[in-house]
Amino acid sequence: MRIVLVGLLFLTHFQIKGQTVVNVYPDTLVELVNVNYKPGVFYVPKTDAGVADFTSNHIYQNSIRTHVIETVLNSTENLTDCLALLESVEPALVELSSKCKKFVFIFEKMPAWLSSSDNGSPAMTPGWFVLNTKKPASWTEWQAMVEAITDKIVNDFGIENAYFEVWNEPDIGSWTESKADYLELYKRTYDGVKAAGSDIQVGGPAVNFWANNIYWKPIAGYIPTVVADSSLISDLLVYGLAESRIPDFVSWHNFSLNYQEFAFATNYVNDKCVALGIPSVEVMLSEWNVPSVIRDTPLAKSFMIKAQLEISATAITTNMIAAWQDFSFDTEEFHHDYGLITYGSIHKPAYNAIKLTNELEGAICKITCADRNVSVASAFSDTLYLIISNYCPPALQEAVTQTLFEGEFNLNDLEAAGFIDIAEADFTNLIEVYEGETVIPDSSPLNIAINEAIETYQFYDSVAVYPRTYNINLQDYTEDYLSARYLVGDEKNNMQFRYDSLILAGFTQETAAEFIRENHQLVKEAYTFSSGTGSITLAPNEVVLFKVGISGVGGEKENQKNSILSIYPNPASNELTIRSSLPNETYFIYNLMGELVKKVASNGSSTDVDIIELAKGVYVLQDGRGEVSGVKFVKE
Repeated sequence: MRIVLVGLLFLTHFQIKGQTVVNVYPDTLVELVNVNYKPGVFYVPKTDAGVADFTSNHIYQNSIRTHVIETVLNSTENLTDCLALLESVEPALVELSSKCKKFVFIFEKMPAWLSSSDNGSPAMTPGWFVLNTKKPASWTEWQAMVEAITDKIVNDFGIENAYFEVWNEPDIGSWTESKADYLELYKRTYDGVKAAGSDIQVGGPAVNFWANNIYWKPIAGYIPTVVADSSLISDLLVYGLAESRIPDFVSWHNFSLNYQEFAFATNYVNDKCVALGIPSVEVMLSEWNVPSVIRDTPLAKSFMIKAQLEISATAITTNMIAAWQDFSFDTEEFHHDYGLITYGSIHKPAYNAIKLTNELEGAICKITCADRNVSVASAFSDTLYLIISNYCPPALQEAVTQTLFEGEFNLNDLEAAGFIDIAEADFTNLIEVYEGETVIPDSSPLNIAINEAIETYQFYDSVAVYPRTYNINLQDYTEDYLSARYLVGDEKNNMQFRYDSLILAGFTQETAAEFIRENHQLVKEAYTFSSGTGSITLAPNEVVLFKVGISGVGGEKENQKNSILSIYPNPASNELTIRSSLPNETYFIYNLMGELVKKVASNGSSTDVDIIELAKGVYVLQDGRGEVSGVKFVKE
């Protein structure tokens, strides 16, 4: 396991300390709301109530990831029975397919009837047996099984948005064969999927951390290219090129507060494709969440906002939060498990934070803020959507992360210089520098990186336990504007707080959960921006959404200097439609190496573009006036 620096910070008193000015420019529209602001989910329901909640929530996910193939493989004794069990859940799968852009299926967990092993003892990966982690006794039978299941899902059920992922987290014990055997597994799965349809998407390796290999993990911190080139992702791309089986997408997971990894991973994949001379492949974050010790703490909900901001700034095409419902089968509520809802199907604060970003529509607006702040705004159809998160990570976590990633160091570098002791998890010497008790000269690149992170440490250390006031200015809007306000805080819209309060009031665990399930929808408050200004005081890690009614926002008052582009479908295979707020534009399409590959002249606000000749990969669309920095799309 990688070392993750985390600390639990609890609000102990409510003395207000610090104010932040947030300037919102409703008419300065930057780009369309990124699909990653409407995150997908790894759908692993544990109860009927969890299923009902998901299927009735009316939220269109950017993606849904399901373990249904694992279930049918390991609940039957042969392929015939496997396909029959799959057919029994066809209506549910078709319904889920209609709720998302991409429906991801995982080929994982070797069943006993295909495994080359009969060892039924528990594997190091929870929920797996040793035989589940082994290669098949017959590669031919495995490939035939893959083809049959894919054909059933795509061609028989008509699920055309299906993506197939090869295995799950082979780097942390779910695959105990060799790397060569994993690559053979990928090849056989690839061939089986493509036999059912050449346009069906297949990829992987769904590693737990992007730079891991099956039996090798880098030390925490900055990952240079020479190290990343030893990763399983790198091996898969190299192997795919050599075998003429380049993955349609690369997938990986992230379970740390190091949000910098989102950009590092996507940039590495794109750079690796360029180095190999192949089209850039789609990058999919198929699982992410906070580390286990952070789940169900105040920090979890605000990190959900921070992560979506960071993910949306990358080339990641879709993301899935792990997971929908707590994995544990006990009935304890709010117990540091993965789920967005508890086993009792109560909405967690992190779930409510996700609901806030799902409200974003239209185009992203410009925001300026002199202080450290996590905020995003969008404008659409006479409504301004503004989200503010008082993101307060542990000061040590944020300072060390800055030191490592911006300075391009890892934990071994800090230990070799005497600042930390990894085995003892002792950061005393480093903390003394961050706190100003010890002064070190800028005599080395490492010292410089540490000193540059001092301000970061001291800022987050100072705001960790105090509420913060945000003064909001709606630029160029000076009237009074009615709004709805949704606060996900330490008490409001916080089902964990309500649950604990009910238990203290004498409810049983069962009656408390039942009461909350009937009353756990987001509660809104009325709020007025007076003369275009407003304010709110947020405790550490509280988040808020304002839905402000402003006539003309996102419509007729849209800044005509900006061309707001809409591209669909994305990904696209043969044809791309460009919609723009300005007609008669000239557009330029560039590959990720900055090379112009196509020029398009439009004769209206909607233009169809033939892209059949473009190689598969990620491209950037830019308008001819340079007003739009670039909208990414994927050619399949």
